[in-house]
Amino acid sequence: MTDLFQTICPDIDLLSKTIYEIQLIHRWIGMPVKVAFSGGKDSVVLLDVIKKSGIPYTAEYYITTVDPPELVRFIRKNFPEVVRTLPRKSMWKLIIDNRMPPLRNAKYCCRQLKERRFNGLTLTGIRKEESWKRANRSSLYIKSKFQAAFKPLFDWTEEDIWNHIEKY
Repeated sequence: MTDLFQTICPDIDLLSKTIYEIQLIHRWIGMPVKVAFSGGKDSVVLLDVIKKSGIPYTAEYYITTVDPPELVRFIRKNFPEVVRTLPRKSMWKLIIDNRMPPLRNAKYCCRQLKERRFNGLTLTGIRKEESWKRANRSSLYIKSKFQAAFKPLFDWTEEDIWNHIEKY
């Protein structure tokens, strides 16, 4: 979408472009919106951008049971509107069940602890700059007529993220 925006309106700022994309995709998809919130810098910016967009949403933080206490306190204090969801099994139980800790090539934990079925549009703070694998994926993924995922910050750089945090 970035190339389209640069062609049509080369002077549009990144925040306005991102808000417009969120609003456009929300209208086009027509599903409820959930922000997948982690408490990290990208999801903090994503939550601020979604608030600025004016579309209705819910925000959810999936507790992994190995979360740093500072992170849990940060979310509770600064983002009380974010729903905190406990997993069906703790990380420790998953390690026992799988007979090994999660590994780089065996990431059973994310599937069990963070990736939940949601009928609607899930927004995440994933950016293509974070890895070459992510850079080769699309910012919009339509799984079915009931499920889609969108990465509004996909084209943002780390510098863009920190500039947004500093400004807002």
